[in-house]
Amino acid sequence: MIEDALKAEGITYTEDPNNKSAMVLLVNCKGQGTMPQMLAQKQLDAVIAWEPMPEIIKNKGIGKVIAHSEDLPSATGGTWANHPCCCLAASENALKNKREAVITFAKLLKDATDEINKNRDLAVKASVRWLGTNENVEKDSIEHIKFDYRLEPVIPKVIKFVEAMKLQGLINGKLKDASSEEVKDIIFDLQTYNEIINN
Repeated sequence: MIEDALKAEGITYTEDPNNKSAMVLLVNCKGQGTMPQMLAQKQLDAVIAWEPMPEIIKNKGIGKVIAHSEDLPSATGGTWANHPCCCLAASENALKNKREAVITFAKLLKDATDEINKNRDLAVKASVRWLGTNENVEKDSIEHIKFDYRLEPVIPKVIKFVEAMKLQGLINGKLKDASSEEVKDIIFDLQTYNEIINN
């Protein structure tokens, strides 16, 4: 997403520290755990991270949030508003041979999503306990997260991800030359989804 946003704005970037002609050097931090320290030590100028890391960085006085991912421009047009983030994926083998377990787990996630949307305080407290973060961090970060399992608004955004990755040369296999409709059919199992949602 960050590469797509940089491309959309005509900002050159590289992952090669020897390439001094690029405007931005992208560094893979191998996870988010080192980001606050690297920012504090001025080894990084900025990070792109998912919640609650931006709020942790802000809470510690190391940095501030300058944009949320949904505000970033896309080389495919528009912005990344309402983009999907985390999802449940199952292999064809699992759907065939462990279908009941997959559906039961997905229903559990659906029910958890409903509960989070009804009771944000419970979600904050659970996150504090699970992640060991500060309650204020979680209260601030949850404001930037949408919890939704409906596919209707998500499908076009997933297709947008695929198109952005195609522009970057990152897609191969079945999706490489697939149309938007084919991408939808390859990625989403609507029959299983409807079984989860309607039962």
